Amino acid sequence: MKPFPGKALHSTRCQAQAFQSGRKGKPPQPPPSANDKKWQRVLRQSRALPANPRTMALTRLLYLEQSIEKGLNMPAAMDTDLLPRASDEQKQAQRGATALVAGVMRQRRLLDRTLDAWLDPGVDPQLRCLLRLAVHEAERGALPDHALTHTYVELTKGILHVGAGRLVNAVLRQWIRSRGSAGRPSSDPGPPSPGPSAAAAPAPGTPIPPTDSIADGLACMHSLPTWMVERWVARLGVAEASELCRALNIAAPHGLRLDVGGGAREALCEELRGAGAALRPARWLPDHFVEVARGMQAVVRGGALARGAVAVQSEAAGAAVLLLDAAPGEAVLDACAAPGTKAMFLAARMRGEGRLVAADASAARLRLVGAAAAARGLVPPFFSTRAEGLEALAADGKLRASFDRVLLDAPCSGTGVLAHKPDIRWRRKPGDVAELVSLQRKLLIAAASLVKPGGVLVYSTCSLEAEENGEAVHWFLTETAEGRRFAACPPAEAARLVPRGLLNERGFLEAWPHRHGTDGAFAARLERLPEL
Repeated sequence: MKPFPGKALHSTRCQAQAFQSGRKGKPPQPPPSANDKKWQRVLRQSRALPANPRTMALTRLLYLEQSIEKGLNMPAAMDTDLLPRASDEQKQAQRGATALVAGVMRQRRLLDRTLDAWLDPGVDPQLRCLLRLAVHEAERGALPDHALTHTYVELTKGILHVGAGRLVNAVLRQWIRSRGSAGRPSSDPGPPSPGPSAAAAPAPGTPIPPTDSIADGLACMHSLPTWMVERWVARLGVAEASELCRALNIAAPHGLRLDVGGGAREALCEELRGAGAALRPARWLPDHFVEVARGMQAVVRGGALARGAVAVQSEAAGAAVLLLDAAPGEAVLDACAAPGTKAMFLAARMRGEGRLVAADASAARLRLVGAAAAARGLVPPFFSTRAEGLEALAADGKLRASFDRVLLDAPCSGTGVLAHKPDIRWRRKPGDVAELVSLQRKLLIAAASLVKPGGVLVYSTCSLEAEENGEAVHWFLTETAEGRRFAACPPAEAARLVPRGLLNERGFLEAWPHRHGTDGAFAARLERLPEL
């Protein structure tokens, strides 16, 4: 999926307002509360600490926890190690920090379950955040016990106060004693774990812990919200839901899209290997993608990303573009384009011929699309951007029924990308899906009005939830006047565009992490009927 988590919609109401108004303004913000001021003070003090992977991870985790508490977005929180900036030493520190942050976010529920034995439920969230990181590092055997305890006590004093430092000292000593009594001497940190991904994924066949329900036990074991797992158990059954939960804690290798073919593709792969990247053929779309088994930083250092020769994207996300099947000479709209990964794939498919419009309600995020286009030399009249919501586009009489192809990569719950963006699992609330479905339906109707007779609309998400995917398409086709002008693409035709193994029985793209080894994704190709 996309390198920034914007499609995971961390502010549904804000996007709905942008849809209704077609404008980019943000709603007025209330004055900061005492809690806000405390967060600001702690974050300021955390940023002032000497930079190393531990302090950088703590600062990112504090930002994440504040954004989760307030229901706000935290762009690029998991992806800063992919950004081509800073020195090699700083980049190495960023990678270490990213691994720590991802590990804590994946194990957050398990870490809290451990800490709840010694912490009051009302403990400051900043202190709990610090202790999660401390216990995560202790479980990995990163430092000897006494050194780790001293390090975190001093960190706590630096960003909070001396009393908090005493509490951290007491909790970590209790944790060390409890670990020793469980069979390992507290003076022996033991071997380091294989890493945050593997540590957060219990082996197949691990007994489900006794809790209120099977779903709650699975959720606890895999550090996921119970309400999410309840949905998957109801839909898939216990055995397959367990496989899904495990897969969502193991990030798949980075997918790399190469928008060239033939000899140029081979030359580009040799360039990447020469820079130190270990590549292997992609499982589903080997004509367009390779997997980076290791050496992602080599790809960044080599400059291929910066100049637009390659793009980081999952095969499942790229398959939605292939399902649209945009051709040179056509008029194409990417309706929710930021940050531009799919738009750049469309541009490559169109070979610079025709008209490609990248639109997004967020002018700030649309600048990311513009930067990606500039790196590839895309300019008008072939390529243009529009900082407008879909309703504003649909209201423009010149645009109605004017596009041969429209891609609607809709805001969604993002449950398909929890492996790469583990913080999303803690941002979501049970009512979010219903709220998102309401927005998605409005976007579908607006996007459909922009498609020419005989044209194609592809509706896609990075969600696993039926209401956001197949059920949304069924509602559109059967319950709306606009939808009755469309028909779902026959499965045989869809299989001509993407591998049959990624399609369900209706011919919709339906990728699952545990079945396909990719991020979760959905896409439906809907064809507008010709006018009689």
